Amino acid sequence: MFRITQLILGNSYNDFWKYNPQLKQWTQLTSGATAVRSHCLTFDYIQNRIILFGGYDTSSTPNNFYTFSISSAGWTQEVPSGSSPTVGSRTKHACDYDASKQFLYVQGGNGVAASYQDLWKYDFNTKLWSLLNSGNPNVQIYGHKMKYVSRGNSLVIILGYNSNSFAYNTDLYQYDFGNSAVGWTKIASTGSSFANGRGDYSFGFNYATGEFLMFGGGDVNAVYSKNFILFHVLC
Repeated sequence: MFRITQLILGNSYNDFWKYNPQLKQWTQLTSGATAVRSHCLTFDYIQNRIILFGGYDTSSTPNNFYTFSISSAGWTQEVPSGSSPTVGSRTKHACDYDASKQFLYVQGGNGVAASYQDLWKYDFNTKLWSLLNSGNPNVQIYGHKMKYVSRGNSLVIILGYNSNSFAYNTDLYQYDFGNSAVGWTKIASTGSSFANGRGDYSFGFNYATGEFLMFGGGDVNAVYSKNFILFHVLC
């Protein structure tokens, strides 16, 4: 029997906490690998570990890359191969993990001088980064979320701030690995639409139904939302 917990890494802190909803109790697991904020976390359910990439520490934007083992409660720095391309340092980017192939995907975010529109894959088997897409079409956003949908073999990007239009997206995008030459395509939606785009929200994904549940976030007018939004991906 599994006990479901939520794992959270602090903002501008290096502490790491676990919350057990059954006991209604927080437990500090360990200090983090480094003090960091605006980073990305994703979960490897096969090897039972958390993957951290990017973020901003107290003085710079380093290429943080660590894994956290749930069983041993310890951080390990992930070191790409010396022959691997270098991924630009970034914050407020999106990432997700394909546990079956051991691929980490990273898209967009803020760099030191500009925002990114690139899509990268990291292969934990070969320790190599590969550039999958440099912006075709232009999806230069940050503060968004991205999910790998295994049954459609695709990535889905949800909302975020568009650096080109200087506005928060109301669009959703899909990257189909079966037709990767096309690049990112907008997802046509039905039913209620997003009245305002937003970024920096929280979300979850139901693998059984293909549904995203989004909560909160802020828009260009610094208006913060308290709404729950359910979006079903038919892919």
